[in-house]
Formats: sequence, C-alpha cells, structure tokens
Amino acid sequence: MEMPASKPEVVAWVGLDWADQAHEIRLQAASSTRIESFTVEQKPEALHLWVAQLRTRFPQGMIALALEQSRGAVIYALMNYDFLLLYPVPPKGLARYREAFFTSGTKNDLTDADLLLEMLRSHRDRLRAWQPDDALTRQLRLLAEHRRKTVADRTRLTNRLTALLKTYFPQALEWAGDLRREAACEFLAEWPSLEALQRASRSELRRFYHRHRRLSAEELEKLLQEIAQARPLTQDRALIEASALMTQTLGAQLRAVMAGLARLDQELERLFNQHPDQPLFEGLPGAGETLGPRLAAAFGADRDRYQCAAEVQQFSGIAPVTESDRGPSG
Repeated sequence: MEMPASKPEVVAWVGLDWADQAHEIRLQAASSTRIESFTVEQKPEALHLWVAQLRTRFPQGMIALALEQSRGAVIYALMNYDFLLLYPVPPKGLARYREAFFTSGTKNDLTDADLLLEMLRSHRDRLRAWQPDDALTRQLRLLAEHRRKTVADRTRLTNRLTALLKTYFPQALEWAGDLRREAACEFLAEWPSLEALQRASRSELRRFYHRHRRLSAEELEKLLQEIAQARPLTQDRALIEASALMTQTLGAQLRAVMAGLARLDQELERLFNQHPDQPLFEGLPGAGETLGPRLAAAFGADRDRYQCAAEVQQFSGIAPVTESDRGPSG
C-alpha cells in the first residue's frame, strides 16, 4: 500500500502586508517563539534581495508565507521560488478576521502583517496554498515577463530618441518612419542629421524607400524634393554633432532591443505551441500570438486556483481595493 506523501517541513512562517511605499513583514522561525519585524522597500529588487537573504538564513526546508490575494504583483514576484509556500488570503477574509478580534481600529491594533502571520500559524489547514505550475508554464510566465520589460525598454529608448530628434532634426520623425521599426534605425544610422541626409544621392534614397516603404513614383519624388529643400532647425554645430552621435547610439541600442524582442517572441511562440492549453487561449477573441501565451501563464495549470472572476482580478491587480477591505491598519 502506497503511503501518503508527507507535508514538507516548514522552517519559518511569514506574514507580508503590501503597501504603496514598503512591505511590512513579520517572521517567526519554526524553532522560536520570537516574532521578527522587517520593512522592505516597494521595489522588485528589494523584495528579491530579501527573499535571497531568507534562503541564506534558512537553506533547508520550506518557508510558509501569507499575503493578501489582491496584491497580485507581489504573488507574481514570489511564485517562482520553489522554497516558498504561498498562502494568498482573500481581502475580505483578512478584513473579517481583523474585525472579529480587533474592533477599535486604533493604531495600537496589530498590523495586517501580524494578522496574516497569526492566521497562517493558527489556521493553515483552512488556507489554500498556491500550487506551483509545471516547468513549461513557468517558463512561459518568465518569458512573458521578460518580454514586457523589453517592450518597456523599447518605449524608453524611442521616447529618448524622439525628444532628441525634436531638438535638432525633427524632419526625421516623419522621414525615418516608426522608430520602433528596423527601417528607422537603419535610416538614422546612415543619416543622423539633415546635413548627412542631404549629402546622400537620390539613388541611395530611392533604394532605401523602395526597401522599406510603399510609395508611388509621384509620392517618392515629392518626398525627395522635400528632403532636398528642407532647412535645418538649428545651425549650432556643437548641438548637431553631439546629437547626431547620440542618435546613432540610441539607434544601435534600439536595434539590439528589437532583435532581443524578436527572439523572445519566437521562443514564446515555440513554447506556447507545446502548451496543452494553447488551443483554448489562442482561440479567445483578441488573444493573438502575444496575449495567448500571457493568458496561459497567468491562469496556470491549477484549475482550482481561481474560484471566481473576482479572484482573477485580485491576482492580476486590476480589482479595486476599497478602504474597508484594507482596514484601519492597512
């Protein structure tokens, strides 16, 4: 007869209260009665550093951690650590627990971090632990997160480049095309200033536009005439030469980011095609190649994870959290 699997040993208990500026944390080692307090800045880097320090302190065993389920961003940051047992607590459940034992609402009441730790220690059997996803789903989630950050990098660079071009070569914003495209980077690498562009021969410009834009012969001739007759925004050589060099630098960075984004998209597509839920999420209206993998990663493989649509909203962070849900000590 097969013996039932034993529960993993818990070496520490943690209650984590999310806030706009910092995370309030209460920790109790399994071998101690002392409750320790920590404050971690509300930055991903600070949170991951604290988790790394936690693993160093407790190199063996599992660490049980309770937090509000509505704070999806924090769960999302922590779910990939295999030594954390996450216990998301619904906001209403935490609010009712608080009201049942601490009704005055004064500042002397325990914080939500204290309450979460107490709930976890006293009522762990009634809480539902977050079930980790399979390796394929976790990899999809991580790649989707890397893609989101890479898109943010592209936006940051295009914003910088747009602002820079407006100071000395604003015509390029129209003539180079969409700065998020390879063609614009090629244009600016070759012609980072109006002077450089006007030195180019008509045959060079025709070849560029034939490769990258669908223009009629009349439209192309009009564009070439505009370039030939354009006047510079400034004659300041120091500004033009320094800005042209920086334009080429930003363009090179953009090219690298776009190449990385293309590789991420290829890998996401490859992995998504292997995922058992691919037909389900790809078939949703508007899902497409980008949103489909993100949906599969967000919902995960545990079909009992979400009991209703509100829980999906809470995890994703799009559900509003009312003052009554946060409570007086939030």
